[in-house]
Amino acid sequence: MSSIEDKAKEMAEKAAREREAASERARLGKAAAERKVNDLKAKVEAGAEETRSRLDEAVAAAREKASAAAKEAAGAGKYTVKAGDTLSTIARDILGDGARWKEIYELNKAAIGANPDVIKAGIELTLPK
Repeated sequence: MSSIEDKAKEMAEKAAREREAASERARLGKAAAERKVNDLKAKVEAGAEETRSRLDEAVAAAREKASAAAKEAAGAGKYTVKAGDTLSTIARDILGDGARWKEIYELNKAAIGANPDVIKAGIELTLPK
């Protein structure tokens, strides 16, 4: 072989080695990129789980607070009906305004029945705020 042929063969072998090296670098780069993507996915999932947990806690706290507020709004207290009581006298004596008898009735309709003028002694009424 001539020196030109040797040189050409050498250059071809060098080019083949460089292609193999480039291919290997690309493969390694792709694997590293995939690892990076998987690491980032794991971090996102962990963050999402923490966010879900915090959100669940906030929702539970809000529900508890709303429930307490509803109970508080529904009644400022209880009153046990005595013989001779009327809703207007209870409203006047306890709430300070006899006209508020309708509020007492609305809160206690199931216990009182259809006629607010007839309330039985011993019934426990829930009083409005």
